[in-house]
This record gives sequence, structure tokens and C-alpha cells, in this order.
Amino acid sequence: MRNESFTNAIPTNEEDRLRALDEFGLFDTPPEQDFDFIAALAARVFDTPIAVINLIGRDRVHFKAGYGTDLRGVPREISFSASAITGAELLVILDASKDPRFASNPSVAGAPGIRFYAGAPLVANSGEAIGTLCVLDLEAREEFSESDAYTLRDLAKLVMQQMEVRRLQRVGGEARRELKNSERQFQVLVNGVKDYAVCMLDRNGIITSWNAGAEKINGYTAAEIVGQHFSRFHTDVDREAGTPQRSLGVAAEEGRFEAEAWRVRKDGTLFWANVVIHAIHDEKGTLIGFAKITRDITDRRRNDERLRRLAHFDTLTGLANRHYFLTKLDDLINRHPTAILILDLDGFKEINDTLGHQAGDFILKAVANRLENAVAGKGGAARLGGDEFAVILSKPAGPLDASRVADAIIDAFRTSFVWEGQEIQVGVSIGIAVSPSHGNRANELLANGDLALYDAKSKRRKGYSLFQDTFRQSVVARRTCEAELRRAVAEGELELYYHPQVTLADRRIVGAEALLRWNHPQRGVLSPGAFLHVLERSPLAAAVGNWAIREACSFAAAIRAHGHENFGVAVNLFAAQFRAGDLNSVVMSALADNQLPPNHLELEITENIILQHDKATLAALLKLAQMGVRVSFDDYGTGYASLSLLKRYPLTRLKIDQSFIRNLCTDPEDTAVIRAIIYLAESFGLEVLAEGIEREDQERMLREFGCSFGQGYLYAKPLRAAALKTMLDRRANCGNDRADDRPIRRARS
Repeated sequence: MRNESFTNAIPTNEEDRLRALDEFGLFDTPPEQDFDFIAALAARVFDTPIAVINLIGRDRVHFKAGYGTDLRGVPREISFSASAITGAELLVILDASKDPRFASNPSVAGAPGIRFYAGAPLVANSGEAIGTLCVLDLEAREEFSESDAYTLRDLAKLVMQQMEVRRLQRVGGEARRELKNSERQFQVLVNGVKDYAVCMLDRNGIITSWNAGAEKINGYTAAEIVGQHFSRFHTDVDREAGTPQRSLGVAAEEGRFEAEAWRVRKDGTLFWANVVIHAIHDEKGTLIGFAKITRDITDRRRNDERLRRLAHFDTLTGLANRHYFLTKLDDLINRHPTAILILDLDGFKEINDTLGHQAGDFILKAVANRLENAVAGKGGAARLGGDEFAVILSKPAGPLDASRVADAIIDAFRTSFVWEGQEIQVGVSIGIAVSPSHGNRANELLANGDLALYDAKSKRRKGYSLFQDTFRQSVVARRTCEAELRRAVAEGELELYYHPQVTLADRRIVGAEALLRWNHPQRGVLSPGAFLHVLERSPLAAAVGNWAIREACSFAAAIRAHGHENFGVAVNLFAAQFRAGDLNSVVMSALADNQLPPNHLELEITENIILQHDKATLAALLKLAQMGVRVSFDDYGTGYASLSLLKRYPLTRLKIDQSFIRNLCTDPEDTAVIRAIIYLAESFGLEVLAEGIEREDQERMLREFGCSFGQGYLYAKPLRAAALKTMLDRRANCGNDRADDRPIRRARS
């Protein structure tokens, strides 16, 4: 691609170029549908708001077609395209505001504020560049690939093919008016037309003249073909259907016939042809024959098909894209009840992050293939973007039909994918919406399917949800909560409370778990249950999690400075902190800033984090463990964590979920689970801490089973930092650092 200064240089062949432009007769002519379509297609393919087909005159640039602009032209001196025609290559400007060649251009420095430009010259058969096809954006781009360049050149060729058709039709029309009944003069026209098969037919369709272009395209010499019927070039099917005679009949009645169809060469091969037949009359108006012009458009048809696929199909998976999906959905909704399924892959981002984009692309293509097989005969699949897919059921369908298809899709994803010998498990969540109950327009149905998908994902299990009106209310509540959380973070409304952790043997306080609280200006102090489900999925999650680490380390350091040297603090981690990639540096900085020994900080992870971010999480935790930071597995026993996780991860402690403690003394199954967890922990050399202890009989049984640490309302409720510090100081002054042993019989906050 070219890199020259923007000088609006006049091409050395300017006069020849202007003569070539004039031959097309398109300068200052009204818009035409064929050109408007190509401009719109270019804008869609390159995702730009503006696309223009322009013709460059001596002083002005005429917009033959303009998508996203009402202008019909601009002065040549400010046109990017005036520079683009000085060579045969593409002109690409990724950021015009930073490009000294273009930064002062009025359309860059002022309205509309062009930043990105890519233009391909429109080159006539005689070699002169008469204009450009260009795409423009108000946002800068980081790259314009070779594949992009190839596509833009193809679109420019398509523009020139349309212009050549107009030029030839213009020449042919003038010839008919000027030459009328003169076979000799018509032959002059025939010999002057290059790269087109031009022949003269008599009234019955017998060929009377044949040019070099016809010999090149059809393979017959004039001696071989003159005197034979022109139907020789038609397929057997066309001849049997009477197509040749019908085309002459239309030309005779209407003056002109045009079609695109298969034609047969001398060697029997087929090619796509654009055929135009003009009726020729004598001065009395009597039909005396026909002028037939044929153009080989095989390459154009192939290019059209490629462009159609670019416009309608996803290039990676081959599935329908979002635009085509919505178009098809609108059509089906208007005809009968229709069901759609919106699918999202669980954990796909982690595949890209840990195995690379090649693995990600492999998974997307494999998912598309598996999805098509799962819905074969029932509907069509599409890729909406990223790792989001969709299915339209092809026949009138209701919720029950959609549920059956969803079950089939989920079953199809139970088998792992294999990438370079490594098994990769990809789950799928599905949202279902059905017209007309859930919407009678494509965008409305898609939006409601997305809401159902969000509900399915929020359940943290692979499955599907059918849209309900209450989902909209949930979305409004979630968005309101997100907005309030942003304000809360900015205004410093979040606070850490600390829940003491004790030794079961003597109830000595050895640490505390840091718990988020929100000091809401209207609703008072909110516990995590009121907002954590929103925060976890918010862009704020990583920042809040990192703030909690720094705040907790500062508190632990202050407690140690008051003489409680064995005091440690535990902090819950968000999945977003692993995705951010800076967890290790955040922890090291917090420890160093507060001079807190690493073994006095414990980071709590949940099964959900491990299963979603396996390799990335493991690598980060191994580095932290090497530093001496403690790692605990929170809520162990409530999910599907395998024993291999205990071996692979650098854990120091298992935390038994309070749901097992609640009925410890009355439920044999809960008792068995707790004993098994304690046994596993001992086998792996891990500490055990039981959460939610509220009664002394629970404490006694846990102590008998070998559990060393506890946390719950039996000892204390979660306290503000100052309150916990006061408690510790008071007990130290009294010579007793045991937690208050009076039972508090309330549900855990």
C-alpha cells in the first residue's frame, strides 16, 4: 500500500484520464440502485458508517453513490480520492488526525471529522483511474489487513463492471440511432468493442457476423459459426424450454432483451453470461435482425457469491451472521409462530486466554458444526458474534418445541472437544423466546432471548431459560444497582466488616474474614446478598476486589502493630481479578506497603472461580503461594470439585460451608460429609475451618471430629474494623484473648 505525501498531484495522464471518464457518461448523473447497493455492501463488509463511489473530474469529485452521506460531491482539492488515483494501489489512512499528510484537511480538522479512509482506484479497461470506491469512518483503525485490501479491490472491480455495462449500453444505443439498417456500419461497431462477444443475427436468429471477442469467449471462429442458429450457445435445458426463441420475441416486441444465464462454449464447458439483444429495424420500422452482445461474467458471479457470503455469513464458521439471522427471523415471524434460542459458551474467553486464539477459532468452528448437527431438520443456526450463537426453528414452533431442541443442544455439548490432544469442556447456556408471545419483531424477540440467556447464566449451571416478563424487571433492577454501585465506589460507600476466626480448642481469635458492606445512603448498611450478584458481573469487580485486599492488609498490619502479632486476615477474591492479570502485583504491593508478612494474608477462592479459569487461576495462585500467601477453598463440599483440585492447587485450608453445620447434630448425611472433608484435609495436610457455628453442641462435635478452626455467631458477628480492634485490645488488657462465648441465635449476615 502506498505511502506518499498528500499533494493532490495531477496524474501525468490527466487529459487521457478525463477522456476515459467522459466515455462512461456517468459524471453528474443521478444515483442508480446498482451502485447504491455496492456502496451499502462495502459499508457493511468493513463496518464503516460511510462508503462512496466517486468519479473525479477536472475540478470536482462527483459521488455516483454515497452510503451514510447526503453529499453528491466535493471540490477535488479536499478529496482524499484525488490522491488515491495517482497510483494503481490502495490508499489506506488508519488515523488521518495523526497523519501529517491529511491532518489539516478540512474534513479531518472540521466536520465530519474523518479518521479512517481506505480507497481503491476505479480503473478503466484503457488503464486510466477515473475515480475510487472508498470506505470512511469517524473512528481510527488499528489495521487494514491484506484480506481487507483484497475484498475492497474486488468491490472496486464490481463497480467497474457495472460502469462498463453502462458504457457499452450507451455506445450500443448511439450506434442503433446512427447506423440503423447498415450491416457494414454495424460491423464497425462490432470491431470497435473489445472483450465482448458481439454478433449480428437475422430475423430468425441465424448468425450473420462474428467479432474477435465472440471467438475468444465462445471458442468458435467466424468461419465455424456464421450461418448457424445462435441457440447453439444455449444449454439443452434452455433449448427444450424454448428460451432462445422467447428471448428474440421479447427483443422484437420491447426493443431489448437482457438476461444472465449459463452458456456453452465450443469445448462444452459452461460459463455465466450477461446477454443483451437489441432489435434492428429499417427506416420503415420493419424488423430486419438483432444485435447480440455477450459478456463472460463468471468471475463477477463468483465474486458476487463471495460478497453475498461476506454480507450474509460468518467467515469463520460458515453460519449465518447476525444481519442475515435478523432478516430471516423477521420473515418467519410475519408468517407463523417462531421460536429462537440464543446460546452463549461458558468459559470461552478462558480458552482464548490460556490456549490462544487458534484454539479459540477451532472451538468456534467445532461448536458451529456440532450445533448444526444438533438442530438438523429442526432449524437453522447462526453466529451472532464472539461466542454467541442462535437457532431459529424452521417450522411453526412453541415453547415445548424449543425446550426439546435446547435439550438436544445441551446433550450435544456433554462430550469434550479435543485440541492438539487436550480435552476441552465447553458448556452452553440457552435463552428461549417465542413469537408472538415474547415479541412480534426480530429485534424485540432477540432482546428477550438475551434476557432469558442472562437468566440461564445467572443460575450458574448449564441449562436454558424461557423468557418471562419478570426478566425485564430484573434487568432494570440490575442496571439501577450497577449505576448505584459506580456511585458507591466513587463516593467511598463500601466498607469492610471483619468476622473473627477462632481456634475451637480455646476460642482464641487468630484472624478474621473481610466481608463487604455497602453503606447505602437510603437503604442503610447492605450485606453482600443485596448486591454481590451484580458486582461480580460488573466491570467494577476487579477494582473493588483489589481495594479489599489493600484495605484488609492495612487493617491486619494495624492490628499486629497493637501487639496481636499472630492475627491474619482472609479476603474473598472475584473471578474478574484473575481475568485482569495483575492479581500478583496487587497482592505484593499491598503486603509491601503495609509491611505485612505474606503468611498473614489468606485469599479465599470458590469452586466457580476454579472451574471457569482453571489454568490462569492455577498459575496466579502458585506464584502467590511461592511468596508465602495462604490460599483457602471456600464453601468446600457444596459443588462438584474433584479430589484432583486438592492436589493441583496450592491450598492451605478448606472451609466447610455453613449449610452442613446447620444440621450437624441431627442429620447423619451432613455429619458424614463433614467427617469426610476433615479426613481429606488431614490427608492433604490442610487446615479446616467450619463456617456458621452458632451453638456449643456444633462446636463440640466439630472439635471431636478434628476441626481446628471456626467462625460464626457463637463467637461474634461481623464487626467494623474499629469495633474488632477494640475487642482485641480489651481482651489483651484483661489477659484473655478468647472470643465471647455467649451464643447469638440469629441467622448469619
